[in-house]
Amino acid sequence: MNGKSFELLLDLTGFIGRNKVKQLSFPLSKGDKSLRGRLYDGLTRGTIKSPEDIARKLFPDAKDKAASVNRLQSRLWEALLDVVFLIDANKSGFNELQKAYYQCSRDLLATKILIGRFQRTAGALVAEKAIKVAIRFEISNIVFELASDLRFYYGVVMGNSKKWKNYDTVLCDWSDKRQLEILVEGYYIEIMVNFIYSKSTKKEFSRKVEIFLNSIETEMQYKWTVRVFFYYYYLKTLRFEIENDFQQLQTTSEEALRFFESRKKLSTGPIFYTFHKSLLIATTRLRKFPIAESAAVNCVKYTTPGTLNWYNSQYLTLILFLQSERFEEAWITWKKTAASAGFDKLPTANKESWQIAEAMVQFLMKSDKIQALSEEDRRKKFRITKFLNEVPAFSKDKRGNNINILVLHILFLVQGKRYNEIHDRVESLRVYASRYLRKDDMFRSNCFIRMLMCLPAGYFHKEAVLRKAKPFWEKLQTVPYVKADQPIEVEIVPYETLWGITLELLDRNNNA
Repeated sequence: MNGKSFELLLDLTGFIGRNKVKQLSFPLSKGDKSLRGRLYDGLTRGTIKSPEDIARKLFPDAKDKAASVNRLQSRLWEALLDVVFLIDANKSGFNELQKAYYQCSRDLLATKILIGRFQRTAGALVAEKAIKVAIRFEISNIVFELASDLRFYYGVVMGNSKKWKNYDTVLCDWSDKRQLEILVEGYYIEIMVNFIYSKSTKKEFSRKVEIFLNSIETEMQYKWTVRVFFYYYYLKTLRFEIENDFQQLQTTSEEALRFFESRKKLSTGPIFYTFHKSLLIATTRLRKFPIAESAAVNCVKYTTPGTLNWYNSQYLTLILFLQSERFEEAWITWKKTAASAGFDKLPTANKESWQIAEAMVQFLMKSDKIQALSEEDRRKKFRITKFLNEVPAFSKDKRGNNINILVLHILFLVQGKRYNEIHDRVESLRVYASRYLRKDDMFRSNCFIRMLMCLPAGYFHKEAVLRKAKPFWEKLQTVPYVKADQPIEVEIVPYETLWGITLELLDRNNNA
């Protein structure tokens, strides 16, 4: 350490000493017997699960239990926020980019505090070290903030023309890059907000995505960052997914993966997850199952168990197993996922997708298509009425996942020989099909629902039903699943497979 560095260290030590510093005793410390420490211990051990538990265990004699609980929760919250800044990213399982991001974020905050408290020289020293790392790892928001502070410091405080011009150039350059990142991310959000609670195609957004992409391609020639390319490729894959062009989706996903593989140090796990996911969707739809299975393995590889991306990977893996008629593996995947700690806390849309998948797996199980079941699994009852009441969000998605709900309802009624209820459903199915299912993107669903409507017309006898449904079966065959113009979630088990099982059930029921 040279003399100048020592002087800065001395100044910083004096600055810290002159200011009130919170005592570094947090509820994470072993042996903390304070109320705050006992609350933290109870939360981590799972012995405190609600505000009522806090009141009962920590404030048994308090007159105003609610106020006491609120104050204690607030104190713990503030203490935990302090601890966040002490987490050492270098000792965690982070990659280089993640370590750089957390280190630079800490240094940016330190810079702001030091400059704000007139420790400008120390702040500039921290900023100059951090900005080199931030530029190397393309952390644009941090580069922008640090360059702004350094430009002011060297221009106004130090009067250093050379360094002022240098940071002015850096600021302008990264300001353009940051603005392009914000623009492309905004395009992505503008499209995605329409698909969270709906799985229908919405092809009107395809043209909008194309316009977005065309508007940024020129700027990307000289302002790009890896983040810009992430959203650019995401929008490209999203466009082909909206259009149900799964061959182009596969091609673009593989192109994106090659691009980010060539810039691996600047690419995070979520980036690789994103494009392995789109590759999994494309190849499942194209029935290229070996490629799809490899993509499924990579999706899981680039996620952390319990995260939303991990649940999405498991969901698409389950669909892959359903599509390839590996029903027992689908059941195992559902059971493993449903048993995970965060399953009940999934967002509504994700949870309902899993409920639909469970209903399909339960139907296959009750139709004797899944053999490797424990006695507990066999005894478990699945109530279709309860299921229908628990999926309100997708019940409104008239041309998306609601199709699965309607189909499953009929299938369970067939499985349970509740034929009178199917009679009651036929007219509403007829109205639904004519109102929501068109020949274009929902052609296969329209055909299959009309096949199910033939069940009462054939008096639930296999041969008669076959005759009645023949015209719709032949129409279904004109558009194979591979060429179907529909999202992957709409037909999680091919209708040909479900029709075969339905006929088996009719045969079994009539011969019972």
